[in-house]
Amino acid sequence: MGSLCALGAATSFGANVVTQRSLARAQLPVTTALGVRFGIASVLLFAVLALRREPLRPVAGERMRAALLGIVGYATEAGVFYLALGEGSAGAVALLFYAYPSLVVLIEVALRDRGLTVRLAVSLGLASTGAVLVVVAGGEISISATGVALALASACCFSVYLVASNRLIRRSPALPIGAWVAGGASVALLVVGAATAGIAVPRDTVGRLLLSGLTTAVAFALLYAALPLLGAGPTAVVMTMEAFVAVTLGALLLGEPIAATQLIGGVGIVAGAALVATGTAKAPAAP
Repeated sequence: MGSLCALGAATSFGANVVTQRSLARAQLPVTTALGVRFGIASVLLFAVLALRREPLRPVAGERMRAALLGIVGYATEAGVFYLALGEGSAGAVALLFYAYPSLVVLIEVALRDRGLTVRLAVSLGLASTGAVLVVVAGGEISISATGVALALASACCFSVYLVASNRLIRRSPALPIGAWVAGGASVALLVVGAATAGIAVPRDTVGRLLLSGLTTAVAFALLYAALPLLGAGPTAVVMTMEAFVAVTLGALLLGEPIAATQLIGGVGIVAGAALVATGTAKAPAAP
């Protein structure tokens, strides 16, 4: 069940990457695109909770953590990722972003949540080589140097966010957590947008924003259902499917084909992530 939830989250996030790339190409400001996206997702999740007559809030002790994860963590990660989509194709950005599963396991090893194995070095080598292939093969046409830096920075942010979520939120149901994280991210981005360039939604972007909010709501609900069942590392591995969804839909819907060398690099990143997370054993619980 945890794997199915993570796979569903990956598919939803992958579809959202293409929608966000389309909005970035339309030059919709990051605070507007993401603030509205997360706002729609939060409203949808709260609506589902209300219809099911379930609690709208996380359990006591985890409410502020969920809000802060959205305000600080997810808002930052999503903002950097959206800026990367303005500098490169959906496929190239997604493949670079998927260095994060290896980063998740590195953090878990540093925190002694996982034991260090020989596979770790091999997997990091695969992921690093894959990232280099994506960059070298793409050039300025597929992704710029700025886009590379932003995509990798987004991967680092998401790695920290996943580990923090897994450690800080353990008792709350998935839907309230997703609703609060999305709501916190929306508030943070819309406040920044209102204080700077203002918030304006062109009519031709409304449909794409609604679709982006819907896929985000589904992805959040499934992600937070998967985390307590699998843990951060294995969840990250299953979610590598997002890269393939983004590459495929980017080529089909946006006319952004991926080069063969870039595809090989993407396979290296995904293989490294799978190897490290499936081959590192959990460390014994601390006294």
